[in-house]
Formats: sequence, structure tokens, C-alpha cells
Amino acid sequence: MKKYFTLAVLLCVALISNSQVVNSKHKGLKYKTVECSELNQKLQGKIKPIVVFCGDLRDEKDKYTYGFKKIPGSLVIGSVNQDKWKENLRAALLLAELDKSFKREVVVYCGCCSSDNCPNVEPVILELKKMGFKNVKGLYFSNGYLPEWHAKKYLEEPIK
Repeated sequence: MKKYFTLAVLLCVALISNSQVVNSKHKGLKYKTVECSELNQKLQGKIKPIVVFCGDLRDEKDKYTYGFKKIPGSLVIGSVNQDKWKENLRAALLLAELDKSFKREVVVYCGCCSSDNCPNVEPVILELKKMGFKNVKGLYFSNGYLPEWHAKKYLEEPIK
């Protein structure tokens, strides 16, 4: 009997520790991530992910953080410190007719800083999951958009 109890406890501990590891590559994050090179490649494929840009676009910050550029096709919703970011997210999905694309991959990015410190991406991911999107990831930046996307000459378009 004691043997079975010990086995049950060990099994529970293993299940709990495995369930808490959401991101094996970037362990400090509570969401799955995709690397810049991987997203750039996916954007050149037939089935493109939905990309949501939740960066802060004040004029000065836009110039020095993003170089007035964004990933092509990104739905721009602004940062989560704005009062209406959830409404902006829903409106952008509706306008792009993506509000019912729950099985498509969705990639959320900000790029103002390291993903390990960014306050914007996780709340957007959580909101998308509440809305019913299943395959939601954050674009991982160790330093930010300009050095890791723009400098590598990955696909871009002007922010309008």
C-alpha cells in the first residue's frame, strides 16, 4: 500500500511540474514563442499566421523602437496601457475578417524591449485565448524589433 501511495505522489509531482513548463526554450515566459527567423519563413509560405502588433506607437517611440516599420499584415492594436486595447483587438480581427479563424496560428509581438520584460504581449495572448483562439504564440525578442527583425532585413512594411 505504501508503495502505491509513493508512486501516486511521484506521478502527481511529475504532472504538476510538467504542466507548469509552457515554454521549454524561454522558461521565464508563460506562453509559447516563435523565433524571428521562423516567423519570417512562415510569412513567405502559403498559409500565413495572423500577426498582432501591440507596440506603443507614439511618434518618438515609433521612430527609435520600430523605425516606422512593422511586420507585413500585422494587425495594429497599440499597447495594453491604452484604455481601449481590447476593443482595438476585436475591431482589427473583425475588419480583417479573422474573428472566426480560431484554428489559425496567431503570433503576437511588441518588440519595444526583450520579450522577458515586455508588459504588452502576455495580456494580448490571454485575451485572444479567451476569445477562442487556440494556437497563440508570442514572437520572441531578446533585444527588440530593430536589432532582431529590421536589422536582419526580414519582411517589413510601413506603419500607417
